Amino acid sequence: MWSLGVILYALLFGELPFNSKVREDLRKMIMTQEVVIPKTSNVSNDCKEIVRRMLEKKPENRITIREIMQHKWIARYKEKKLR
Repeated sequence: MWSLGVILYALLFGELPFNSKVREDLRKMIMTQEVVIPKTSNVSNDCKEIVRRMLEKKPENRITIREIMQHKWIARYKEKKLR
């Protein structure tokens, strides 16, 4: 789930959530820092919430695929498709 969160973050914001050319620094950033979600106006707060929850540091706190599918951001698009 975390890796999918990194990919979604990169697709939405055009950059990686953690970035360093020094491998050990990158590892420390991933393990200790909270992800910063850019305050862009073209990404909804619901979408930002999913990304934030996908990138939770503790695996037991991360959103599950089932929770994503039931999230209001996804449910909104499923409803449109059914119409």
